[in-house]
Amino acid sequence: MDQNEHWLLLSQYAQKYNVSVSTLRRRIKKQNIECKLIDNKYYIKDVPPEGRVTPEHHQNTVSDALKEILNFCQNLIQEKEKIYQDILKDKTKEMMYLKERISEQKMLIKILEDRLHVAIAHRPSSFKAHKSIK
Repeated sequence: MDQNEHWLLLSQYAQKYNVSVSTLRRRIKKQNIECKLIDNKYYIKDVPPEGRVTPEHHQNTVSDALKEILNFCQNLIQEKEKIYQDILKDKTKEMMYLKERISEQKMLIKILEDRLHVAIAHRPSSFKAHKSIK
């Protein structure tokens, strides 16, 4: 056997790739799997059967998928934070504008109250008497 290639006994291969021994024997008979017969024992080349992956490959695939999901989630979080920051800036500007408007309204109320007090103080005496009848 070539030293660069790894070969497994039929039973080892069956256990590693979760394939029944009888299925492997059928594939050997149909020559659908690479194998060698040495000392009346079948050795199968250590490569996953078609449509199957090794646990290590599966682990790597899952790990890669999780990394991809994590990266996607981190990007979503960053986008969400930027949107919230933009909203916060807009709301802060709006709040400042409203505070200015409130301040202007308070000043206007003060001016109008002062004018009202001046007007009441300077109204004619007949209006004052008429007002007291009510």
